[in-house]
This record gives sequence, structure tokens and C-alpha cells, in this order.
Amino acid sequence: MSSIDNETLFELWERIKPCIPAKEKLEVAEIFIKTADESGMLKEDIEDLVSQDKILEEAFDRYYADDFEEEEEEW
Repeated sequence: MSSIDNETLFELWERIKPCIPAKEKLEVAEIFIKTADESGMLKEDIEDLVSQDKILEEAFDRYYADDFEEEEEEW
């Protein structure tokens, strides 16, 4: 089984994004982020990927919000 690189994954997002109704884009982006995480992509790689798209950035922030809160509590 071959893996998909970050650039190809971002290109996939760019191609499907216009097909998604505006009010559903964030929800689909959250599924996209979750799937990338569950497939074994490193958080840092996902973060690099989403930095190119505001919708993906928001979905990333929502998905990893609990991680951020836990890091703050450790301080």
C-alpha cells in the first residue's frame, strides 16, 4: 500500500472544496483533518498542510483544541 504525500493531499482538498456547499465546508474540513490524523500523519505535517487554507486552519484548530488546552494546563 502506498502513502499519499502532503502536497497531493492538499491538492485533493483544493479539488473537492469547490464541490462542497459553503455552509458544509468547515464540517468536511474537520473530517479531512481527522482522517489525516487517524491515517498516521504527524500533527506537524498536518499543520504545515493546513497553513495554506483558512478553512483547514480552522478545522485543525478545532480538532486539536483539546491538545492545546492540555498543554496550557501543564504549564
